[in-house]
Amino acid sequence: MTPILIYILKVNGLLLVVYLCYKLFLQKETYVKTNRLYFISGIFLSLILPLLTYTKVETINLAPMPLPIVDVMEDVELVQEKSLWTMNEVYQYTSYLYLTITLLSLLWFGYKLIKLTRRISNMPQTAIHQNIRVDRASSDAYSFLHYIVLPKDYEELNQLEVVLLHEEVHVQQKHSLDLIFLEGLKHVFWFNPMIRLLQKEVNLNLEYIVDQEIAKREDSYTYQRALILYESNKIACVPVVNTFGSSDLKKRILMLNNPKSTNMKRLKLLLITPVLAGFFFLFQIEVKAKYIESPAFEEDHVEDALLDEYTDITTDAEENQLDQSGKKKAPSHDDMAAIAEEAIRIGEEASRLVDESERIREEAERVSKVILEERKVILAKAEEIRKEELAKAKEALKVALEVREEELTKAKEARKEALKTREESLAKVEAARSRMLEERKKREAAKGDLDFRLEEHRKKLTEDTVIDGKNVVIIKSGKRSKGEFVYYVNGKLYDESNKHEAEALIEKYGTKGIRVYSRAAAADELGYTGNGSVFGFTLMTDEDRANEARVEALTKKYKEKVIKDMTQVQNSDYKGLVYINGVKKSAEDLKNIRTDKMVSMDVFKGDAAVKKYGEEGREGVILIRVKP
Repeated sequence: MTPILIYILKVNGLLLVVYLCYKLFLQKETYVKTNRLYFISGIFLSLILPLLTYTKVETINLAPMPLPIVDVMEDVELVQEKSLWTMNEVYQYTSYLYLTITLLSLLWFGYKLIKLTRRISNMPQTAIHQNIRVDRASSDAYSFLHYIVLPKDYEELNQLEVVLLHEEVHVQQKHSLDLIFLEGLKHVFWFNPMIRLLQKEVNLNLEYIVDQEIAKREDSYTYQRALILYESNKIACVPVVNTFGSSDLKKRILMLNNPKSTNMKRLKLLLITPVLAGFFFLFQIEVKAKYIESPAFEEDHVEDALLDEYTDITTDAEENQLDQSGKKKAPSHDDMAAIAEEAIRIGEEASRLVDESERIREEAERVSKVILEERKVILAKAEEIRKEELAKAKEALKVALEVREEELTKAKEARKEALKTREESLAKVEAARSRMLEERKKREAAKGDLDFRLEEHRKKLTEDTVIDGKNVVIIKSGKRSKGEFVYYVNGKLYDESNKHEAEALIEKYGTKGIRVYSRAAAADELGYTGNGSVFGFTLMTDEDRANEARVEALTKKYKEKVIKDMTQVQNSDYKGLVYINGVKKSAEDLKNIRTDKMVSMDVFKGDAAVKKYGEEGREGVILIRVKP
């Protein structure tokens, strides 16, 4: 297997360990800033540890091992069947394919990142700050690098200050860098779905950090309420931006209300240390054998040495057999015996050396076999541990995917129900609004001729009728007496038997309109055929009272302004014209007016006063209306 594939497997295994340790031990703890440091450190160690190795050298002393003497045999050509693909070629081409796909994925990620940056930088600025932009195509607020992006209707947000404060914390703590790094990691290890789960947990932890920071500055309940209200308008966001309304809202609310974790629980972070140490000792320690050999003779060298020594001996013997004349003498019997003994001794020495070399070779083979067996045992144990860890990781991933699927199903159902409820509410509001507009049109149409009809009805009656808004009094021959009448209040008739109910309603809500029905109108419109006079009362609604309150507030504000202006004029040396209730008065009379009796005050100055009142008005004109 190529080094690239081995590195990829090791990195993804360590990332899985980082994710599982967080889910099992750290997920529910409130020291979220420490968890951010845990994620960053864990990911960097996962990328760096597979690159670090420790080489352990084992020294083995070997004696010289001569080549064995073998018989010369005829050469036999062995034909080995060649396969189309070897494993080395498969691993090599797999590495090339992975690098190609990863490069294309990173290029696509870089293109999207540059496009997003340019798009945000070209968005219109707000009046709040130059780094706060408006996204007219979005209904969600988010932040990216040093930018804060608001939706097109941001001025209508009820909690705009909270939203800005939330995104400002994201910008100050540079959370976008975490998301960009995780997104790049996802494009490098595009084949691993666990990276997406890790990215989700990192993003959620960043939201925990911001939520805790906002809860320190603002009221926690108000902030939680803002999160819930904003969730209904949430949109799918880009993975490298921080949005105000994000997923897992329930987890964020629970984390805000969780009690603070104790400092002792921070020791859970040390649980990952033995895992990393075990990984390093199992996979990152390389054992190498160093063989130290003594000077050795090969078989040919031994034979050559023996032959040279024998040649030297015979040469010396022959030289010693030369006579005085320089002629060669035949060797004697003793000389030949000595030569034979020396040759035998040399042969025995050579045989001993060969036996010793064979023994050393066998010992070396035995040691090599022991080392190979130990290596096989170590590799088998490592493979077994790897398979167990992989099985556990697959099971954990399966459980996580099932939980995720269940959460997504529940979220979809809840969102569907919320949308249905919202549509029903909007339909009810629209229907109520239509009814209100229809009633308003009817009231406006009836209001114009109400006085006329009342006057006509009074003319038709033989007695004078006085209506005070609650009771109807009939005057006969100058004497006041109660008349026989019927109330018609908000679509219901009340006669003498239950008129107290109508009076209670009128007393409680007040009236904004009264109609006197003729007998024909009462019979046609109300179905009433009795002898009593029918008086219709329209009760005030909450909207009417709200309008009255607004009018009263405006009137009060206007009166306060009039009184303030009048006080300033009375305290000044005013020399212009003064008209009180249409009568020209002096400036001295102006100072004697009681401000609590004033109804209105109009002031004309400059050309407007001259145009209307001539040269006398050049110093100004004040028109005042007062109560009698």
